[in-house]
Amino acid sequence: VFSKLLLIHRGQLIQNRENFGELIHAVTSQCTVKMKTVVDGFLRAAKQYDYLTMEGSGGIVCPIRYDGPKSGEVKIFLEDLIRELNLPSVIVADAGLGTINATVLTAEYMRNRNLEVKGIILNRCHIGSRMEEDNKKMVEELTKIPVIACVGEGSKELDTDAGFLAALYGRQSEKREEWK
Repeated sequence: VFSKLLLIHRGQLIQNRENFGELIHAVTSQCTVKMKTVVDGFLRAAKQYDYLTMEGSGGIVCPIRYDGPKSGEVKIFLEDLIRELNLPSVIVADAGLGTINATVLTAEYMRNRNLEVKGIILNRCHIGSRMEEDNKKMVEELTKIPVIACVGEGSKELDTDAGFLAALYGRQSEKREEWK
């Protein structure tokens, strides 16, 4: 089983997260992002890997391309990419102060736009933190979406069963035929 993480930053498709040169170029250049370019890159990668994760940057309302406020100018947001590729999502949020508000607002925004959310991952968790444990409970209760993992501060591991994670990609195997 092969897996690849795709990082989208301001519309640049970065296929290797360790390739910071591409990331810096994407951030500093004034590139014109086209939906077709991003979709084509995703579809090429989807043919090569059993599991594919597309990571957003900045949150669901993050502009990938925003030419300006005038009508007729191109505006592409992260939600547009999710919708175009019909991808389910996992919300990743900081476990600390402010996460209840930010996570609930993100989940509601996505729910109101019929964007599927499979789960929530809390990042920078501290074992034994009463506030973070309460945040987890409140996020689950208010969103009705399970927190599927809590990632410790500085951890590079996701403390979740691999089979469970694979199940999150269930639709991807069905979509593979559609993407061909």
